[in-house]
Amino acid sequence: MKKFNHSYYNIITVNNLLHAWEQFLCGKKSRADVSVFQNRLMDNICDLHNSLKEKIYTHGQYHAFNISDPKPRNIHKATVNEENVTDKVLHTVCR
Repeated sequence: MKKFNHSYYNIITVNNLLHAWEQFLCGKKSRADVSVFQNRLMDNICDLHNSLKEKIYTHGQYHAFNISDPKPRNIHKATVNEENVTDKVLHTVCR
């Protein structure tokens, strides 16, 4: 079992969320949903931080699809649009 030494509140700091945003941004700068999120970046990051701090964050919808290469699998991918780019940022901070 892997042991983590970081507390929840250390992980969800604004600095960590901004770092996750920078990692998420690689290769996605030209997307419209990412641009809209970035236009209000600090507001969005602070809103995400506050909802995580208050433990009221809810994850958005997933898009389900099937693939068959190399074997059949059912995939659930977090949808990315203007409302839930925060989900993808949160996925990045949790890596």
